[in-house]
Amino acid sequence: MRQVLEFTDEENKKPSSLAICCDLSTFVHIGDVLLLDLSEEKLALIELKEGERNHELHEVLTQFYQTGCERNLFYNTRGFGEKDFKQLDRMAKQQWRMSQFQKVAKDGKGIDISSNKKVSVPDERTLVDSYEAEIIRMYEDIKKGKNWAIATIDECLHLGLYKDQRLALGFEVWMSGLDIDSKKIDYLNVFSIPLACPPFAQMLPDDLILKLSTEKYKFLLCLDIPTWIKKTNEANIFPGELVFEAPKKSRKIKMESRELVDYKGKLIKYVEDDIDGYIGYGILMKIFFRHYEPISVLKGFNAR
Repeated sequence: MRQVLEFTDEENKKPSSLAICCDLSTFVHIGDVLLLDLSEEKLALIELKEGERNHELHEVLTQFYQTGCERNLFYNTRGFGEKDFKQLDRMAKQQWRMSQFQKVAKDGKGIDISSNKKVSVPDERTLVDSYEAEIIRMYEDIKKGKNWAIATIDECLHLGLYKDQRLALGFEVWMSGLDIDSKKIDYLNVFSIPLACPPFAQMLPDDLILKLSTEKYKFLLCLDIPTWIKKTNEANIFPGELVFEAPKKSRKIKMESRELVDYKGKLIKYVEDDIDGYIGYGILMKIFFRHYEPISVLKGFNAR
């Protein structure tokens, strides 16, 4: 970490550079440093290694990748100890992760290094609608004297902003009255979820974020999953319909990947190009903590 911080500090002294330590971010999960150099119009991911031994190991890997000769690799690693082999294995994995990322960045298709699943990136940008203006409208209502404000987005996402913690109990009553049994989300969780968009990077008023972070206000959300699926199918977003997977198969799939949306033990399945896919929690993170509208975010998801 010391080496990385020294490098980023030095790069950030340059007026045309911005260097970010990846391990200190919530949005970069590969490499040591993300470097933007405006003077060369370059965006780079950098792995930093120091020490003569690391440079020797790097040369061994480079020779092997260039020649593909296992005999040469055997001779080059004679005399290596257990520590050397562990570091060589770590460096090989890092290079594989970087190569997969480069392939996705260049070709738009490849393997997601976190889930080992196939991914694709659309060539065209898709604009996703936000409901941040509705949150601001609710906040303005409270500033005018109301103790609470509620709203519903796309007939399936329910929002409640409360001036008093005790009044927030009304959100549960509201959901019960609508016969909604989906999970209720406290926006305060945004501060503890690594992949959530940082609140101050959003368009919400700073004083509202401060009130939420100090628990003076309570902001609750609930996505009615069955209604969300119904409205998505009515909008014809996917080639086929979104459906609930059978509980037995859902349990089997969740043993391989826990990052999938689960409603009463059932996953949400879609079909694309004759391949079954499942809605992941990343979509919910965008809805709850990036404030994307529920139907619109799926339009952007399917555009890939």
